[in-house]
Amino acid sequence: MSSTDPWERLRSHLSPHSKQPWKALAIGGRMGVALLLKPWWTVLHLFKLHPFPRCWTLTEVLTVRWLRFMTPVFPLCDLALHRSHLHLLSEPEQRELNDTRVIWIPPAPAEWVKGIVKQGNGVQPVRIPGYVWGKGRNDVGKVNVKRGEKVVLFLHGGGLVSGSAHESDLSANHPRELLKRLPPNTLHHILSPDYRKLSAAPFPGALLDTISAYAFLLSLDVSPSDIIVVGESAGGHLALALCRYLRDEMKMEGKMPGGLMLFSPWSDMSCDLGPKRLLQVNPTAQTDFLDSASLQPYLASRLLLDLPISLLDSPYLSPSASSIPSSADLFAGFPPCFVSAGGVEFLLSSIEELVKRLKEGGVEVVFHLEPDAVHCFQISYWFQPEKRERIWKAATEWLEGRLMA
Repeated sequence: MSSTDPWERLRSHLSPHSKQPWKALAIGGRMGVALLLKPWWTVLHLFKLHPFPRCWTLTEVLTVRWLRFMTPVFPLCDLALHRSHLHLLSEPEQRELNDTRVIWIPPAPAEWVKGIVKQGNGVQPVRIPGYVWGKGRNDVGKVNVKRGEKVVLFLHGGGLVSGSAHESDLSANHPRELLKRLPPNTLHHILSPDYRKLSAAPFPGALLDTISAYAFLLSLDVSPSDIIVVGESAGGHLALALCRYLRDEMKMEGKMPGGLMLFSPWSDMSCDLGPKRLLQVNPTAQTDFLDSASLQPYLASRLLLDLPISLLDSPYLSPSASSIPSSADLFAGFPPCFVSAGGVEFLLSSIEELVKRLKEGGVEVVFHLEPDAVHCFQISYWFQPEKRERIWKAATEWLEGRLMA
């Protein structure tokens, strides 16, 4: 079996429902049942016979119910290993871009590949596309950073299986909002690497690509203190893992990024809680738009592929897991951090534990908890605009302070 073709390597792991016509039947059938349930969901909302916050509108309740109901399709049809996600093998088209320019990020140098990322699953560093926002956007194929200019390294979400750094992706609204809201000449560049998804490389593929992007910025003579790492959901997981790698493997404590901004970060992949126990610990797990009981174990299995399950208890993958004892050393030396979470999102318990452990490690943390909000509500444009406005105001105020420090 060829080690150079990720699809050939992963093909043996596909479920029967990942192939047509079974995939279409499974997805179509699930959507059909959801449509039949919509009137019933509407009645339940009118009489407030549901677990969702009473302040939610009918549209918000129906949207969350629809998305939750469709979540089991992901593991059933093995959408994490869909061939269409292998877009990194093709050349990005600059002519398709309006707000960004595309560059190629070289693979991390050999001296940057050590410890947990070395030879894991046979995954190697590769050249990946990156999308650049901000100053000098028209300098196609280049990133011209002057000494002292501030750079955000933005890592998009998507559970490591979907999403993209491309400007058309929903996650691209993070760079848009930051550039729109910050004062002129405060933030000069945003680099968003299009890291490999699980369809192209299991662990440590995405982390290796994140390391490559950070090493690339340092090769441009950007000072670590001038880099703010921003991560959303799975991107927040990568941001935390990057800082741990810089501290523990690269011995860069004292030369860490200037700050970490984490939106609804995924910080526990251990899946050590069954569905019933999960609801006991985190009642909000049934009020978010993602059904974590079916999704998280599936994503964890696809992430590890041939690696031992014990790796899920690594602080690289699950720094807020109950299986990892909390200690001051866990996050000692990490940069100042802004963390946001929705009050009814399925990751709330792990995010609150993450914030607690960051503070125990002496990290300066600002935690924005938005009541009655879902996972990544800051870019959920169907969700309450006043909540989105509050989080963006708090986030940009914190970021401006770090950029001016």
